[in-house]
Amino acid sequence: MPGETKWIGVTGTNGKTSITSFIAQLSRACGHPAAAVGQRVELEGKALDRRIIRRFGGSLPRFFGHLHQNLGCRVIACEVYSAAIMRGAHAGIPYDAAVFSNLASDHQDVHGSDKKYRRDKLRFLDGLPSGTPVFIPDIAERISQIHDTASAAGLDPQIVDTGQCPRPFPDDFMNTNLALALAVCRSIGMDATVLESACQHLSCPPGRMVRRRLPAGGQVIVDFAHNPHGLETVLGSLRGQVESELVLILSSKGGWSREKRQRMGEVAGRFADRVCITDDDPRDEDPALIRAQLRTRADFEIVPDRATAIRKLMTRLGCGDTLLIAGRGEDDYFVTAFGRKLHNDLTVVDRTINTMNAPVQGA
Repeated sequence: MPGETKWIGVTGTNGKTSITSFIAQLSRACGHPAAAVGQRVELEGKALDRRIIRRFGGSLPRFFGHLHQNLGCRVIACEVYSAAIMRGAHAGIPYDAAVFSNLASDHQDVHGSDKKYRRDKLRFLDGLPSGTPVFIPDIAERISQIHDTASAAGLDPQIVDTGQCPRPFPDDFMNTNLALALAVCRSIGMDATVLESACQHLSCPPGRMVRRRLPAGGQVIVDFAHNPHGLETVLGSLRGQVESELVLILSSKGGWSREKRQRMGEVAGRFADRVCITDDDPRDEDPALIRAQLRTRADFEIVPDRATAIRKLMTRLGCGDTLLIAGRGEDDYFVTAFGRKLHNDLTVVDRTINTMNAPVQGA
């Protein structure tokens, strides 16, 4: 792999965290120390809080320089958020390659409308160096718009055949994310044979499709899917895998639009057999109003306390049933009008499983 270090920018409505994590894991397998920069900074064997970037004046190039010079990273894959694009945080960064995973609907609360969100997201391409390869999956939403915008910006858009790659994961969308990561790694000169072998040893990043088996034969999945497109992608994949009932915990953070919540409720009702609405990060919004906007069907159950909802649904699961706990992933606390409150979905799941496995007293 020529050159001192390679910088990769990864954007899209969904998939960014998995793609950057896979790029970093594959790079390490090829002998190149790597970092994945997102809501946290993933390094080999440890993770740093994203707030560390503030020590470098919020400058990503300065932080990337630190990762290379002081921590030895030769590949840095960074998630590119729409809000950061609007702030100009990525303007002028000489990325060696880019990924545009998809372009669906999200963040109307920040951008004002779907049209403005897509426009602002595509602005990332305008700031890339001429000739930069931009990898786009062959199944991406608005693939033509992404491709044509990249071409007009003087870039090198490349459509990735997602069917022609290893498939170590049970979920098609996760294998699509892997295909994009592989395309990036090949483009910057990594050994194809080593990459192929490394695919069998990858792990999903924390909070993404984390599975737990239950004693009675059901399974629980914790995932970050938190918008209509992400929810539809995950539920659509699971619908083809689930042997019996597909159960969903559905929630929405405060500050999101009524339209987004209703679309999430519509997706939930279309794919899940049972839906339970619970609270997430209400922030300064009335949680009851949020729940009401998500409840697009009268048979959606409402259990406001999230931990109670998780425990309740887990005890109801039978053999072959699947519970998807969507929306928070690895988040460790709620944000409310009264401050922060500790909560982690996977911690609640693991504690509930331990209770299920505990011997009955006096038996």
